[in-house]
Amino acid sequence: MRILIVEDEVMIRVGMGKLIENETNHRIIGEAKNGKEGLDLAERYKPDLIITDIRMPEMDGLEMLKEMRNRKIETKAVILTGYAEFDYAQKAIVLGVEDYLLKPIGVEDVKQLLDKLEDSMEKEQNRQKGPETFFRDIYLGSEREYRQEAIQEFISSFSAENHSCQLYLGYIGAADANYRQEFDEKMEMIKERIPEVHVILVNIDKLQEILCFVHGEAPCLTKFEEAFRRKIMKHSMEGRHAVWSQVTFSKIALLYEKLQQVQQLMTYSLSFEEGAFITEEKVLTFHEEKFIYPMELENQIKSSICNGRIQDLRTDIQKFLLYMKEHQYSSQNIKHSYLRFLSFLSNLMQEIDKNTFAQIQNQCFIKQIGDARTQYEVEQIFADITELLENAQEKKEDIHNYTIKRAINYIREHFMEGISQEEIAENLDITPEYLSTLFYKEMGVNFSVFLKEFRISYAKRLLKGTDMKIYEIAEAVGYHDAKYFMRVFKEVQGTSPKEYRTRS
Repeated sequence: MRILIVEDEVMIRVGMGKLIENETNHRIIGEAKNGKEGLDLAERYKPDLIITDIRMPEMDGLEMLKEMRNRKIETKAVILTGYAEFDYAQKAIVLGVEDYLLKPIGVEDVKQLLDKLEDSMEKEQNRQKGPETFFRDIYLGSEREYRQEAIQEFISSFSAENHSCQLYLGYIGAADANYRQEFDEKMEMIKERIPEVHVILVNIDKLQEILCFVHGEAPCLTKFEEAFRRKIMKHSMEGRHAVWSQVTFSKIALLYEKLQQVQQLMTYSLSFEEGAFITEEKVLTFHEEKFIYPMELENQIKSSICNGRIQDLRTDIQKFLLYMKEHQYSSQNIKHSYLRFLSFLSNLMQEIDKNTFAQIQNQCFIKQIGDARTQYEVEQIFADITELLENAQEKKEDIHNYTIKRAINYIREHFMEGISQEEIAENLDITPEYLSTLFYKEMGVNFSVFLKEFRISYAKRLLKGTDMKIYEIAEAVGYHDAKYFMRVFKEVQGTSPKEYRTRS
């Protein structure tokens, strides 16, 4: 389902959006902070479901829903409410609201409610049992009997011998929120200009797909395809991020087979450029290259992170994404590479920054990449990952006490030397006792522990990111006795430097 969230509390609004997109197959098409904004978005994007708070500034949730009915905006609605508004929410249900969610909102509560509403909408569609429902069911394989008698009955209704067929399948999960509405408008224009063809449009909401069946004489189908390429595909290629596949066939008896074929063509979506029109001819001319994982780029990124060059990270990740786009690899190999790359980043963060590692895990990036079907979606996911890594570094830099900031800068510049607390205090023109007090207050550890952990942290980066010998690393981080360095390393890390380096 395409869902609009209307809630004035930003934490609830953003949190629910992330919950739905990370934990379900539904899509958030917009967020609004009051009923007025929600009404504008609902009128523009025509969501399948609105989740709205009751009490909001400017226009409350029920006022918004009432005005939507006046404007004939058809959509399902769910109310968000707290205990104090429970009776109010029950009254809203009587007025036609589907259900309510009680604050604080639980993950399972949201998932169960969305599943219930989706089932209800599917049953409502099935009761109509028109051509669109027929196509939806045989496409999804939800009605076995359609593969026999019903398919034959449908085929017999399109029995003209001189007629041919086309199937178009579009994935719009990465497209703008208003893409489907604009598609419908352009399709109506095409149908008006070529009335000789019979067109059936089906929205497969759970897969964020559009299925289009076209039937008519061959010359008319040629005109339809030309119009489709000009009106729809050109629109898709102008930064709209939709992908389409298409098959043409001469006998409607091949319908079920061609439905499977158009789905198979769509599996190439990651292998072609944005806005691609994937046809059988295009796939046949696709010369798949022997797959080579760009290990050198992975090593370059590891070196940048381990050596603290976080400013290079965005460029390095863009190089990785560009490499995958420049080669003709199968979608399967491309997706495997992205998952492998994410695993590499995650494992590296687990070693050097456990807080960032936990955030990567919490964001469900693996699921997002697994679900991605376009290069654009993958790029957006890695943009989020890059921002997370950069923010983690900025937080490390965000030390408010100016004196401690100067002390840490001094440590960074001289940690490879035999520096002491007294030396730094003298450099800062304060007493060692005062430095010790400030340091513990700001950093939560005393000076000696911080210096030791700072040196070991840098040593870990050198162990993972370089081929330096252990005694060379000891010298590089301020330990002139390699054995003492190894003892300190094991004390801090729980393993020897050699074991740490060889551990995958």
